[in-house]
Amino acid sequence: MKKIIFIASVILITNTLFSQTESYDTILKKNVNNQGKINYKSIQENPDDLNTYLEYLSNTIPTEDWSENKRKAFWINAYNAYTIKIIIDNYPPKKKVDIEKKQNSNNAVSFVITNTISNSITFIKVDGKDAWNYRFAKIGGKVYTLNEIEHGIIRKQFNDGRIHVGLNAASYSGPKFVNYAFTETNIDQNLEQLTKQFINDTTKNKISNTDIEISKVFEWYPEDFNMGDIITFINKYSNVKVLSDTEIKYMNYNWKLNDQK
Repeated sequence: MKKIIFIASVILITNTLFSQTESYDTILKKNVNNQGKINYKSIQENPDDLNTYLEYLSNTIPTEDWSENKRKAFWINAYNAYTIKIIIDNYPPKKKVDIEKKQNSNNAVSFVITNTISNSITFIKVDGKDAWNYRFAKIGGKVYTLNEIEHGIIRKQFNDGRIHVGLNAASYSGPKFVNYAFTETNIDQNLEQLTKQFINDTTKNKISNTDIEISKVFEWYPEDFNMGDIITFINKYSNVKVLSDTEIKYMNYNWKLNDQK
């Protein structure tokens, strides 16, 4: 009898996980276009489906009997969903304008706008904390920051550089966000494909045999990519192979929000 109850419980949990992940998948298919841009405004105006998924996350935690791929998919989906949540709760983020004071030969002073950035996750502040360090992401009865999920769980547990292409960086320079949820069965193949697409995307990485200018992601987390052997990691996925002694340069990072607006 106990065995029957246990099996029934496992089936119920599995079905709930599938149902909620499918619901989250529908949100992404409705609101993420082929360029990886997200319609944050639409999700903000119709938040019920997202909130239902977040409620599920708040009461669920991966267990030891989950496969690595199942746990990886769960945590990446959770990170991405809560990233969307903090953005729509503070949408649109404030605009940053850099103004430079100039003085001409006649000592006349003028002020010139030198740089304007709008809709950036970097401008979000809640209770004095930025988006990555504000504790709001409820999972399995605990409350996390986005940084804790990414660095303390996803990067630490899985030791897989490909996870960076699966996370919503909420920025123009980040990997293109996907319009589907990760699952136990699709995550490995999709991360492999997304990594190849990201590395060969010339707007994110510029690669030749003797010259390489790549995403800041590689500079920020070098240890995640072949234990710091970045060129070997690049060559695994790049259509153009790079010489091992090539000097690595890094592209500037654009933090403008990956918004459809």
